[in-house]
Amino acid sequence: DYVEELAVNITSSWSRAGGLAQAFYLAGAEEALRLAQELWEEDVESSLYCLALARAYTVAARAWAESGGDLLLSGVEDRAREFVAEAGHTWSYASLILREMELHSLRLRAASVAYQLAKSALARGEALRALMHAVRGLSLAEAALDEAVIKAAGAAKAERLCDYARRLALRALPQRPPALLLLLLKLGEESSDLLLRLLAYRYAYNAARAAPVALPAREVGAGEVVVNFSLEAWASWLAAAALAAFLALCVLAVTPKHSLDEG
Repeated sequence: DYVEELAVNITSSWSRAGGLAQAFYLAGAEEALRLAQELWEEDVESSLYCLALARAYTVAARAWAESGGDLLLSGVEDRAREFVAEAGHTWSYASLILREMELHSLRLRAASVAYQLAKSALARGEALRALMHAVRGLSLAEAALDEAVIKAAGAAKAERLCDYARRLALRALPQRPPALLLLLLKLGEESSDLLLRLLAYRYAYNAARAAPVALPAREVGAGEVVVNFSLEAWASWLAAAALAAFLALCVLAVTPKHSLDEG
């Protein structure tokens, strides 16, 4: 069963997770899988897209774990509690605003999924897992609010919002920023989609707030220290992986009558 195998893979990976980027993408995979299951009966195309993201994010998390360039996190219990609370407040506020405006947002639904997963992880004492879901849920809720602002104020406001979100993220960067934060900023700067740019900047800002300030490097001999990482190559690879996964999953759309939980 494709979905069950993916779920087991994600769960087992959490037991070994310790890095910022690895945990960020594992959380994304878990959220995308949950959202895919929720959407299957009502929107097969979106469900398949979420499944593709879940697979791509799982592969990305493994690659980060093996890269030697990830930032190891520890002692995040207090931050996890703070971020889960903030994510909940922001999601509630965004839900109220979008309901009043009669707007439907998939990002707001994804924020709800992330927040619920964050609360569950926190209750189990899995602080890192809770923190990353909360970071993502908070960012998604903020992006949903951005959608509402753009809907009300138009494209001119969108450009100003993007500039503001980018400046927030840049100001939050530590002196030696983790590679994940640089990647998110790069994705925001290179995207032609205003809403995707905003989401990337929201992710970068909140991940920066959640992370410590130092980036560990890997010593490779004779005192030489390197981080073997290319932002451009990584961004291109992740986009290609997501597209390949989506195309592979499209065959499932031929028989959309079965529940994803049943395979």
